[in-house]
Amino acid sequence: MCVALDRPGPGAEPSQLQWVVSGYTLAFGLVPVLSGRLGDDHGRRLMFQVGIASFAATSMLPGLRRPPVSSSRPGAARLAGGLINPQVSGLVQQMFRGQERGRAFGVLGTTVGVGTAMGRS
Repeated sequence: MCVALDRPGPGAEPSQLQWVVSGYTLAFGLVPVLSGRLGDDHGRRLMFQVGIASFAATSMLPGLRRPPVSSSRPGAARLAGGLINPQVSGLVQQMFRGQERGRAFGVLGTTVGVGTAMGRS
């Protein structure tokens, strides 16, 4: 989300951009609780696939609009992003046992940590 905010559309105020980031953070904090339950009920793989497809589609749509920042549905990408995270943890729990699970979570944590440290480079 922050990469897209580097080049805002014409007329975008800094306060508008802050609302976009704040809304994303709020949705990403609330949606995983519900989506984790949906993954338990309907299958984690299915919910992961739905989350990836929804996030890709809803992230692309605002960029196709003119001006890009004035998307009428920015919350859709935030909600789709919140579907993904709990499915990953649930899939690791489901697919690995014992020491393998520890290694899998180690790789996941390393990947997240390196990605966070590298930022937008």
